[in-house]
Amino acid sequence: MNISQYIGRLLRSDYILHFLNAFFLKGIAFLLLPYYTHSLSIQDYGYLDLITTTSGLSDILFSLGLIQYFFIDFLHHSTREDKKKLTDRLISQYLVIGGSLYFIFMLLNIGFPGIIGINLPFYYLGLALMTSFVNFFQNMLITALRLRLESKKLLVLQVSIGLFNALFIILLITYVKKDIICILLPAFITSIVVLFLGRRTFQRIFNSKFSFNFSFKDSQEILMHSLPFVPNQLSLWSINNLNRFILVTYTSTAEVGIFGMASKFGNLFDPLIIQPFINAYTPKALLALHENKFKTIRPIYYLIALIVFIGLSVLLKFVLFYIIHNEFSEGLNLLPIFAMSSFIFLLIQIYSVPLIFYKMVREMLIGVFCGGVSTLILNFVFIPIYGSFGASVSSLGGNLIWLLVVFYFSAKKSKNYEH
Repeated sequence: MNISQYIGRLLRSDYILHFLNAFFLKGIAFLLLPYYTHSLSIQDYGYLDLITTTSGLSDILFSLGLIQYFFIDFLHHSTREDKKKLTDRLISQYLVIGGSLYFIFMLLNIGFPGIIGINLPFYYLGLALMTSFVNFFQNMLITALRLRLESKKLLVLQVSIGLFNALFIILLITYVKKDIICILLPAFITSIVVLFLGRRTFQRIFNSKFSFNFSFKDSQEILMHSLPFVPNQLSLWSINNLNRFILVTYTSTAEVGIFGMASKFGNLFDPLIIQPFINAYTPKALLALHENKFKTIRPIYYLIALIVFIGLSVLLKFVLFYIIHNEFSEGLNLLPIFAMSSFIFLLIQIYSVPLIFYKMVREMLIGVFCGGVSTLILNFVFIPIYGSFGASVSSLGGNLIWLLVVFYFSAKKSKNYEH
């Protein structure tokens, strides 16, 4: 089967389901973001962005790379019993070690409410941290469904999550109070609901209940393989999120609010185009690599994708100008830059598939580390001069460096592929 036939079959099957999934989810998010601009001030949205960014950082640090390890190692276990044992071991590790780390951070947050540099009551960040802790199990469930190619069930699950969370937020903001807490609370309650649903789904997948399986000896073995993913994810986080804290240092919380809202709109490309494609492409590409039938994608498809990304950013800027609050309109000028960053990120995901299959953890780490360090340096150069524009350009530069490194390692390994 040539690449055109492969892409065609992909588009007719899992990609469409993943696209519908992202379309409904981001359709909901697209409606919520303008609603936020009319419900929260720029400064309040800046606070919200800093809180969610911090919870995202805690998710990376305290999940210990276990989700990434689960994604890679799951396919290397052939029997249901082995996959069940792997899942039990990883969840047990998270409950003991990750749970302890979250607990310590919560205590620090209570003792030092301004720990992330903003003056808000401790329960704002505390609620976001509890949501982040519970979301680990949701991510495990989503990963398991992806690997089992259960696209329809994944579609139903994620769309239900998005609808429930969105309706809850609208009800609270409309009838209770226009406050950040009315956005954080629904996310926590939604994560609890998904936790119970996920428990039943895992029982169906493995035909047995969860069994706590923790030992310090086993912990050393697991963490030896999972922790290398943490610097990888941390560098990725720094490429896209560290700029918020540098922005608030050199400018203001309002500037963070403008940049954060523009970033959210710019990130629509990720769930609408990138993730549906990658969710459908990655499992099948991994299988093709396993069967020694892997083939690269033709460059013409990349050119088409770039045109689509830029075109959508221009259209999005035009539409948003009429529906968001005018206080946030300055951020719309950043959308083309975010579109190019998203396109580069798509290429990174595609070229990373062979590295994932061959467990080339060191090479993946080098790539994202180079991108993260480059972004950090560029942030300190451009943000003091250009503000939010400098932050977006710095992220673009970091992604480009990351792509070049990943492409080098992937091309080097591609000598073993069948073209």
